[in-house]
Amino acid sequence: YFDKDGVKNFSQQPTSEKKNIIGFFGDSYTENISVTEEFEFSKILNSNIKNFNIVNYGVGGYNLEQSLIRYIKYKEHDLKYVIFFMMPGDHFERNLIEFDENEKIKISQPEFNFLFRILGKLNISYLIMDAYFNFRYYFLNFHKTNRKNYPILYANKVYSEFYTKHERKEDDFDKIIKYFNQSSKENDAKFILLLYPSEKMIEYVEKKMKNELNKIDYYVLDKELLESEYLFKNDSHWNELGNIYFAKYLINILKNYQIEFEDIDLNLYKNKVDEFYIQNTISK
Repeated sequence: YFDKDGVKNFSQQPTSEKKNIIGFFGDSYTENISVTEEFEFSKILNSNIKNFNIVNYGVGGYNLEQSLIRYIKYKEHDLKYVIFFMMPGDHFERNLIEFDENEKIKISQPEFNFLFRILGKLNISYLIMDAYFNFRYYFLNFHKTNRKNYPILYANKVYSEFYTKHERKEDDFDKIIKYFNQSSKENDAKFILLLYPSEKMIEYVEKKMKNELNKIDYYVLDKELLESEYLFKNDSHWNELGNIYFAKYLINILKNYQIEFEDIDLNLYKNKVDEFYIQNTISK
């Protein structure tokens, strides 16, 4: 699923060669590693959009700082729209970015945990992860796609512990969003802030950004996406049905920018999801 550029990609064309990109940045809700290709939101959008390429730059466990750093890495791609999808907790920082008096940024280099470095050299990291997964497998329900992706799931969990600096602060949230927006503009791209429908998080964003929020295009997703039928039972991430309805709301947002889509039959996708689960259910 990942191309030579290190980006999630369902096509044969490398991301760096694509034109007119609408790029989504964010954490695991954006990346969607447990959702099969046919029902992943970026695949749905790409199957129906005209004249643009939807690219999923999301990485599980990432926060706002890391998403900005990832954007900086890929900003030379032909990005026309840069969308950061913010989830509750994404505003917490790991001290990866510092601002000087001119609001220029300095990116800190990660320091790796000594214990994990030793485990890696002994080649037993995945032995531990395998043991942990198999223990969980007997007590929780997994469909085949989730089971196939478990090395990625748990590699993400281990990687999140590599950083030795876990001091969390919220002081620079507004500066980071402002920089995200300004950098996109300088790169001839439109920045859009997309918010999960969490009232507490929305209140934080509006309070922290104050007048700056008026200078940014931002949207709050519909609360319908909080309903349990759209989530996996074992965690809070959107399942295949959730991705279909996420795509639906994204289309409504993107149409505000005169981005055109073919008509999408959501009922057809829903029927395909039902068939998919019948075929991939594991009997015990």
